[in-house]
Amino acid sequence: MDADAEELLRNALALDPGYLEAALVLNKLFFAYDKYEDVLEIAAIVKGEGEEEPQLSWDLAKAYEGLEQYKDALNHYRLAYTDFKNHQEFLLEYGEFLVEEGLRTEAVEVYKQLIVMDPSNDEWQDLIERLQD
Repeated sequence: MDADAEELLRNALALDPGYLEAALVLNKLFFAYDKYEDVLEIAAIVKGEGEEEPQLSWDLAKAYEGLEQYKDALNHYRLAYTDFKNHQEFLLEYGEFLVEEGLRTEAVEVYKQLIVMDPSNDEWQDLIERLQD
């Protein structure tokens, strides 16, 4: 892990806990090393400043999923969905999570949105058919 980058970004957050860009870059760094607890810490710092950033909800969902705290992950995926319902990468991740959690009906809706974005994707259509059976 790039300790220098982490230190610089943490120092920036110490000076300005609402510095969203530093928080989001730190989270990307933490995800690269599966440091999910650190993602939770950074999100708490930023949210403690009253900052609202949709990416933080998505980051929290991924971090809770990585920590196998699936109920919290689901809550944050649902929060992030409002802002990322037209974001293909988010929908793919959310759809996979829903399938793994056995939430078939919600997963079908997510994959239907993906098909609207890419109607030629037969894999998603096949998955929807399997989930509806």
